[in-house]
Amino acid sequence: MQLIFLCGKITLVQRDFQFERQALQSLRAQTPVRDLPGVRIRAIKTQPEDAFDVQFELQSGTRRIVVLGEFKSAVPLKLLAWLIH
Repeated sequence: MQLIFLCGKITLVQRDFQFERQALQSLRAQTPVRDLPGVRIRAIKTQPEDAFDVQFELQSGTRRIVVLGEFKSAVPLKLLAWLIH
């Protein structure tokens, strides 16, 4: 499993609540891990204490990883290029 952690400039943007609702529905439906046998998303929290939009656990067997995330409805091209390479 490959995990990518991103750090970048924080900018003030208007939140897209419809996108956030869709993303949360996707997490609850296990869509991001659908093709990963034995992996599931659990303990989803929206707006945890930290400055993140969502917190959840990835579980595989007895292993658990806490994931902190920020919702973005658009990705800057430089970041997209970095992710692809």
